[in-house]
Amino acid sequence: MHALLTLALLAPLVTPQDPFDARAFKGAFAPAKQPQHVEGERRRALDDLRRTSDPKNAKLVLNAATQLADEVAALEGNRESSLLKGNDPADHDTRRRDLDADRKLEEQLLEVIAALADGPLVDALISESLTARKTPAALRLALARRSATRDSAQTELTKMLESGRRLDELAPALVAAAKGGHAYRDRYDAILQHLHSDIPLVRRLAIRALVALQVGDVLPVLVTALDDTRENVRRELAHGLEALTGQSFGTRQEAWRAWLEKEGGPLVTGAQPLTQQDREAQPKQPRSGSADAPKYHGLPLEGEHLVFIVDRSLSMEWSLTRNEQLPESGEPSRWERAIGELKEALRNLRSTQTFSIVTFAQTTEVYSPKLLAVTDKSIARAYEWLDNSTLGQFTNIHDALELSFTFTGRLPGDELFSSAVDTIYLLTDGEPTVPSGRRGRRDDPDTILRAVRRWNLLQQVTIHVIGLGDQAPAAFLERLADENGGGFVREGS
Repeated sequence: MHALLTLALLAPLVTPQDPFDARAFKGAFAPAKQPQHVEGERRRALDDLRRTSDPKNAKLVLNAATQLADEVAALEGNRESSLLKGNDPADHDTRRRDLDADRKLEEQLLEVIAALADGPLVDALISESLTARKTPAALRLALARRSATRDSAQTELTKMLESGRRLDELAPALVAAAKGGHAYRDRYDAILQHLHSDIPLVRRLAIRALVALQVGDVLPVLVTALDDTRENVRRELAHGLEALTGQSFGTRQEAWRAWLEKEGGPLVTGAQPLTQQDREAQPKQPRSGSADAPKYHGLPLEGEHLVFIVDRSLSMEWSLTRNEQLPESGEPSRWERAIGELKEALRNLRSTQTFSIVTFAQTTEVYSPKLLAVTDKSIARAYEWLDNSTLGQFTNIHDALELSFTFTGRLPGDELFSSAVDTIYLLTDGEPTVPSGRRGRRDDPDTILRAVRRWNLLQQVTIHVIGLGDQAPAAFLERLADENGGGFVREGS
């Protein structure tokens, strides 16, 4: 009886536990020298974030995102230097584990924010991120998509569309317009002006936003713009026209003009509805050129600034059609097949194109750390460099892709940049592995895809993929190509 009375007297003094521990969240995202060691604590903090809607916590969330981005940028910067110098693979692996930990946390943060119910915290995040240039690009664009049709964000988005000039201003606004679609028809002129931007990426984002408006008036505008000097912009235009009309004329401006004059009138005037396609999807880009245009393993040899990535793991000496067996007399090995095709592709490059080559096994090797103009000298030296390449252990696809994205002009931690590379071709014959110890370890395809999404945030670079032999991981390779607007082919299976 006395115990019950005591509890009754103490009950008013007990306060309910706060649903979200802001102090613990802040502590979890303090700077960390080895992110993998605090990954568990940070994951729990992000899970706890689901329990709050208090707008006062918006700055905590944005600070956590910035801390993760800063750690990733520092790790990427160290790895970039190390990869180019060909340093100890064990050192690469340690930094890779830290990178993977932070990338998973970045993805979890985006998932948690996407799952938050509409309310004051989401409104505060959107308001802060649209005007804060230091907000990590992936989060800023995700919040821009969520803000697309929210009344509270329209004034700021319209201002950015009408008067923005920098990429970091325009990318969120144009991404929001592409997501909002019909709701942005009253801002048609504000979007249209960016079709003439000096920044090629802005032109591509403007095309996506114009296509999303689903208005017939845009058809002749897109056709006229097909004289753009950049091939990747022309491919974006062709994709947009195909999405709106269901027609497929590639980047051939005269063919589009002829069709528009003969059959496109009802679509322009609205007498006939435009084709409806998912604005958020990233289907493969239309392929320009004729059937006899140069090919690389059956894929169109397209783009202006290209990087070829070639697997030189030990299994590349095997027969193309038989695993763990050397080729028979007169039969080329996988490596000979790969190098023969690459030499033919290099021979067919135009003088206006630039290129480099990355090969990978345990380590990555680079023909030139800068994109080279196509000349007799640069091609001859590439042949010699390939002939002197040697095969090695492991299939380090992640590092080859990471190194290839250094050619784009992207700085570590920078996702909003105008890429100097528009096309990557990746060739491999096996499952991705990480050089770790004597045996190495299997790499997680999802981790590689997560990394590429970060490097290629706005799908600036088309990635085509070739799988040799029946041990090439088709599901992963095809997904890599699909997510980055490229084609996938498999040979020798």
